[in-house]
Order: sequence, then structure tokens, then C-alpha cells
Amino acid sequence: MEFSADGATLWFTAEDKGVMPIFKMKADGTGLTPVYTEGTSTELSAKSGRIVFLNDNFNRPNELFTLDPKSGAVRQLTHFNQTLVDQLDLGKVEPYWFDGAAGDKVQGWLILPPGLRCGEDLPDGATDARRPEHHGAR
Repeated sequence: MEFSADGATLWFTAEDKGVMPIFKMKADGTGLTPVYTEGTSTELSAKSGRIVFLNDNFNRPNELFTLDPKSGAVRQLTHFNQTLVDQLDLGKVEPYWFDGAAGDKVQGWLILPPGLRCGEDLPDGATDARRPEHHGAR
């Protein structure tokens, strides 16, 4: 969490539906706005008039990004892991919601096996991802 150089804007990350977007709001607490919502952003720095942060998602480990606070344009600065990631066959990941205790909505992640295509059966031994496995205290 950091203030802009002029102190007028607070930049921060906060969990929202299983990821960590970048948000901004005015120093007086008004104008809360999601700015960059792709993947999970951490280690945010708002120095020198630019926002710099780490960002990862289900298909890529952390890389360094920059965000222009005036235009909202985001640019990936590093590609340290790209060669390795290009060699991987990662499964598709999609969010989904189900009813939890007392009718509360609970978010889950549907992680399909690598190479599975729409309409195909799950491979032998795979569990049906639509049937959530609950764990923890009861």
C-alpha cells in the first residue's frame, strides 16, 4: 500500500474472488476503483510517478509489471520464466461458485487436466471437479 507522490491517491492490493487486483482510491477514502484485475498482484511500489508490481496467474509465475497511473496501461517488464512456461502443458483454470454452509456462496477453482478439450471425458483416476471436496473444521 502506497500513496502517490502527490499524496492524492492511495494504491493497494486486496483479495477479491481468489486473486489480488490493484485498486486505487482518493486520500479522503472516496473513489475506490479496481485498476488492474488480471491475476494476483503483490509488492506494489508507487514511486517516481509509475506503479511497479509483481504479478502471477495460474499459467505464469511472478513477473515484474508496470502500470501508468494516468492511462491505466499495463506492461510486463520481465519474462524470466517464459522459456520454461512455453514448454509446459498446463490445464485450463476457471472460477466457479457453489452453495456453502447456510446458503453462503463459495468460490472454487475448476482445474482441468492438461490437454483436456471441451466435451472429452476426464482421464482414468480423475475426480469430477464439479463435486467439491470439503475440508477443514466442521
